[in-house]
Amino acid sequence: MTASTRAAILVAADSPEKLRACDAWRVLEMAVELGVVSEVKAVLQKANPAAFAAVLECEAEDGAV
Repeated sequence: MTASTRAAILVAADSPEKLRACDAWRVLEMAVELGVVSEVKAVLQKANPAAFAAVLECEAEDGAV
Protein backbone atom coordinates (compact mmCIF):
# COMPACT_ATOMS: atom_id res chain seq x y z
CA MET A 1 0.00 0.00 0.00
CA THR A 2 1.40 3.36 -1.00
CA ALA A 3 1.62 6.38 1.28
CA SER A 4 -0.99 8.20 -0.78
CA THR A 5 -3.38 5.27 -0.47
CA ARG A 6 -2.87 5.19 3.29
CA ALA A 7 -3.49 8.93 3.47
CA ALA A 8 -6.72 8.65 1.49
CA ILE A 9 -7.93 5.79 3.68
CA LEU A 10 -7.18 7.73 6.85
CA VAL A 11 -8.99 10.79 5.58
CA ALA A 12 -11.98 8.68 4.60
CA ALA A 13 -12.04 6.98 7.99
CA ASP A 14 -11.38 10.03 10.15
CA SER A 15 -12.93 12.83 8.11
CA PRO A 16 -14.91 11.52 5.14
CA GLU A 17 -16.12 15.05 4.44
CA LYS A 18 -12.51 16.05 3.66
CA LEU A 19 -11.85 13.24 1.19
CA ARG A 20 -10.90 14.67 -2.19
CA ALA A 21 -12.86 13.25 -5.09
CA CYS A 22 -9.57 12.60 -6.92
CA ASP A 23 -8.61 10.17 -4.13
CA ALA A 24 -11.85 8.23 -4.24
CA TRP A 25 -10.35 5.45 -6.36
CA ARG A 26 -7.79 4.72 -3.64
CA VAL A 27 -10.51 4.44 -1.05
CA LEU A 28 -12.60 2.23 -3.33
CA GLU A 29 -9.63 -0.02 -4.03
CA MET A 30 -9.00 -0.55 -0.33
CA ALA A 31 -12.70 -0.97 0.43
CA VAL A 32 -12.88 -3.73 -2.18
CA GLU A 33 -9.84 -5.46 -0.66
CA LEU A 34 -11.37 -5.25 2.82
CA GLY A 35 -14.88 -6.17 1.69
CA VAL A 36 -16.45 -3.00 3.07
CA VAL A 37 -17.58 -1.25 -0.12
CA SER A 38 -21.20 -0.76 0.91
CA GLU A 39 -20.16 0.65 4.30
CA VAL A 40 -17.71 3.09 2.73
CA LYS A 41 -20.26 4.18 0.15
CA ALA A 42 -22.90 4.75 2.84
CA VAL A 43 -20.57 6.99 4.84
CA LEU A 44 -19.46 8.96 1.81
CA GLN A 45 -22.99 9.37 0.51
CA LYS A 46 -23.95 11.18 3.70
CA ALA A 47 -20.70 13.00 4.50
CA ASN A 48 -19.25 13.82 1.08
CA PRO A 49 -21.52 13.62 -1.97
CA ALA A 50 -18.71 14.63 -4.35
CA ALA A 51 -16.46 11.80 -3.20
CA PHE A 52 -19.42 9.42 -3.26
CA ALA A 53 -20.10 10.36 -6.89
CA ALA A 54 -16.42 9.81 -7.68
CA VAL A 55 -16.56 6.35 -6.10
CA LEU A 56 -19.57 5.48 -8.25
CA GLU A 57 -17.72 6.72 -11.32
CA CYS A 58 -14.69 4.59 -10.41
CA GLU A 59 -16.94 1.56 -10.01
CA ALA A 60 -18.51 2.16 -13.40
CA GLU A 61 -15.15 2.62 -15.12
CA ASP A 62 -13.40 -0.32 -13.50
CA GLY A 63 -16.27 -2.65 -12.83
CA ALA A 64 -14.78 -2.94 -9.34
CA VAL A 65 -17.92 -4.14 -7.62
